[in-house]
Amino acid sequence: MLNAFLVGIGGFFGAISRYLVSGIMTKWLGSHFPWGTLTVNLLGSLIMGFLFGLVQKHLLVSEQSKLVLMVGFLGSFTTFSSFALDNVKLFSASSYSAGIINISVQNITGILLVVLGVWLASLFG
Repeated sequence: MLNAFLVGIGGFFGAISRYLVSGIMTKWLGSHFPWGTLTVNLLGSLIMGFLFGLVQKHLLVSEQSKLVLMVGFLGSFTTFSSFALDNVKLFSASSYSAGIINISVQNITGILLVVLGVWLASLFG
């Protein structure tokens, strides 16, 4: 139960951070391109890589801190950072085909499912 609470605390701050960063970027650069989403995804990937590097060097070892920061905060700030880390792990393990499949399937299928979701929603209106 404590672990779920820790993830929730991190998620709370991650969601607020996503909202603020995304809003600031849209205000600064306009809404003609998804600058907010791009910023949180790229910034989240940088932070995920940094934290993972600390984990590998045994500088971030507490399971509780990993749950708050990596699962909770970054999971809420952006799920793209987890996706990016999964692919880095696959490529680091020389699982190149699995990495390429993962990138392709998640991107293509994700876009297609958004289109499907929009279409399904249109049936109700």
